[in-house]
Amino acid sequence: MVRSLPVVLTLVLLPALAGAQPPVGDLSFLPGDAAVGLSMESQIWVQVAPGGSGYLAVWQDMRTVTCGFTAIPDSPFCGNGWDIYAARLDGDGQLLDSPILITQEGRNQTRPTVAWNGQSWLVVWERERPDWYFFDDVVGARVSADGALLDPEPIPLWLDCNDGCTAAERPSVASNGDDWLVVWESYRDGTFLPTLEGIRVGADGSVLDAEPVVLQQHNVAAFGPRQPRAVWAGDEYLLAWNEAAPGEIRFRRLTADLTPIDAQPVHVSNDAGDPAGVRLATDGDSFLLVTPSRKAYRITHGGQVLDPAGIGFDTGFGWQPSGPDVAWDGLEWVVAFSTNPDAGVGADADLYMLRIGTQGAIVEGPTPVLATPGHDYMPAVASLGNGRTEVLWAPPDWDAGIEENIRASNVFDLGSAGPIADVSVGLTRQDWPRTATHDGEHLVAYLAQGGGASRILVQRLATDGTPIDAEPVEVASYEEITPVYPDVAWDGSRYLVTWTLGGAVWGRRVGPSGALLDGAPVQLLSDAATSTAVGGMDGVFYLVYTHLFSGDQQSLRGLRVDGATLTPLEAALTIGGDYALAPTVATLGGRWLVAWERQPSHDISSSRIHGTFVDADGVPSGDVLLDAAGNGDDPDIAPAGDRALLVWHDNSDFQNARIEGRLLAADGTFLTGEILIADGPAHEYYPAAAWSGSEFAVAWMDFCHLLAIEQPRADLRAARLDADGTVLDLDDGFALTDSPGPEGAPALAGADGNVLASFSSLHGVSGPEIQRLAYRVIGVEGQRIFSDDFESGGMTAWSSKVE
Repeated sequence: MVRSLPVVLTLVLLPALAGAQPPVGDLSFLPGDAAVGLSMESQIWVQVAPGGSGYLAVWQDMRTVTCGFTAIPDSPFCGNGWDIYAARLDGDGQLLDSPILITQEGRNQTRPTVAWNGQSWLVVWERERPDWYFFDDVVGARVSADGALLDPEPIPLWLDCNDGCTAAERPSVASNGDDWLVVWESYRDGTFLPTLEGIRVGADGSVLDAEPVVLQQHNVAAFGPRQPRAVWAGDEYLLAWNEAAPGEIRFRRLTADLTPIDAQPVHVSNDAGDPAGVRLATDGDSFLLVTPSRKAYRITHGGQVLDPAGIGFDTGFGWQPSGPDVAWDGLEWVVAFSTNPDAGVGADADLYMLRIGTQGAIVEGPTPVLATPGHDYMPAVASLGNGRTEVLWAPPDWDAGIEENIRASNVFDLGSAGPIADVSVGLTRQDWPRTATHDGEHLVAYLAQGGGASRILVQRLATDGTPIDAEPVEVASYEEITPVYPDVAWDGSRYLVTWTLGGAVWGRRVGPSGALLDGAPVQLLSDAATSTAVGGMDGVFYLVYTHLFSGDQQSLRGLRVDGATLTPLEAALTIGGDYALAPTVATLGGRWLVAWERQPSHDISSSRIHGTFVDADGVPSGDVLLDAAGNGDDPDIAPAGDRALLVWHDNSDFQNARIEGRLLAADGTFLTGEILIADGPAHEYYPAAAWSGSEFAVAWMDFCHLLAIEQPRADLRAARLDADGTVLDLDDGFALTDSPGPEGAPALAGADGNVLASFSSLHGVSGPEIQRLAYRVIGVEGQRIFSDDFESGGMTAWSSKVE
């Protein structure tokens, strides 16, 4: 029997005033899961500089990127872009920081380089400008000896522009012990002539040159200098580069004020095939230059090349995945490179090292020094001049499902490397929350990746947001790169967490106390499943999944599963036609209500929201169009006694997606037409909805603060609706988050007059390191303004506030 609306209203509905924002609780993060391990995704392009009693390593880091396309406007799940991270190591190579966040601006920051001036390090990198991504700037930031970021707002060294300026690329930095020299390659003043430019930076971070100084320029647009590197010795810089045509390596010496010592560039070699660039080191007087073609050249302080033919170290060595680096260890030159002498491209490579004496002879090696599972490549070396060499590299272990991570070893004897230290460490990345509710508490299921694993975790919260569990419970664990996206439901006696992997649907039950009821994950079925959703009722779960049957065509199938035994109660039935996406399941009026997004064909990306009721015997009522018009995507359902609110985003207007909804009665009739919930000045995506007991709440990813060209990094907004579908929070609702970084899509759950909004937000031990599971409660007593007061490159403060 369907209960009548007047009874529901007289029991639970309290009057609300449209436009009066509800109280919202503080931003909180789930406790636990705080172990620090190797971070998620790829960390590459490591560079290292000695300083004080240790080293600073810098690299470009992908830990906040959740897919490969962070700039696509309608794919806001992708997180952030490449960022720059750093960590200090002591003189023995032990890690001191975990980690130092240098910059986390929008778009991509790449190719970091670093140098010490006697007091602090200057980190320099190339960035895609966050609000104008096809411009490339060179910027920097100082790091103190104790690891403090001294320039949270990056120092602008060269900013690309529209009036004759051109991109600056591949920067390098060196220091004379007081100031720094930053050099890069560019095309000067719109002439398209390849140019090396430089600028000096003072110890206080001030730029000492009003304009970049031209250090070398070619007179033919297609030729010219590339990949500059600089190093200081005594009273001069040595600036070396690759010349595109004629193919050769050249250098030029400069005074501290960038006056050329050599009237013309000095020829080193005809190594034409050196796209990775040269590397330089100094013993304080002379220099050693090494090339990716595995040759070394000694250069005197007076600019004489002592080894015109080069010191070769490639005899018998085959495929080389990355070029060498060089350092002076106080006694000899130390060269490290990556190679595999026994196999071709695709085989694992190891790190080799050799020592070159001051007389130009190889005195030790090449010797295989470091061999870990997978590739060992992208080496960087530095030394404090104590006979030891700090070696860092980026070894992936793809066979184990692990991307590149930065590792280090302190080497004295080439035949016996020191212990390997993990450098690019951090917290796990938490994302994709899904929530079920029972008896005054919510169970949040989510995905945590990092430390070599991809895990599904669950954790309980009271309806007022108080954590019940100090640590999450692990439901399943796989290789780190394995995406396993959970859903969760309550059947009246227990929870079921489901996910898909390898075409199968898996599940594991969790008891009311949060304890696991199954000894291991259970395979519920195998049927080319690509995604899943689950609902529960009266001891039975209804499981739906997308079934891939041809190319990218997928239908929607469903079946009941006995909650007590996890036994399927019937064969799966097709309930939705071709190109079914994003299913969701809820319980309404003694039946399951399933909604999904459906595209008409492969070549037509516009979609509509479809749905069906499924009775307690597992019989679907038939496919029904749920939205009235437009282009509906990514639905959610909020049941409320005798009715439910359906929500979705409509991107019929490609420039301005909006949030819409509709009320549906338990008997399947529509109580309203389409309800416009939010239609701000930019996109609103991926809504979630819940019933608090007295009103509906809807939350979504909102991009109203972004310019059209900016990387889509969402804030979250929310609005309430009464039981009749009237929007109570006009003008596009109220803010749940307002931070410089991206928030993930929200999940909502309601009970006891409150609504729990859970989502991922950048967070960490000492700053906004990576996505972590955050939540706020809508409807608690006492509205608060909150601020996290994080610092991040590109932003003076990382804060969130309620409007």
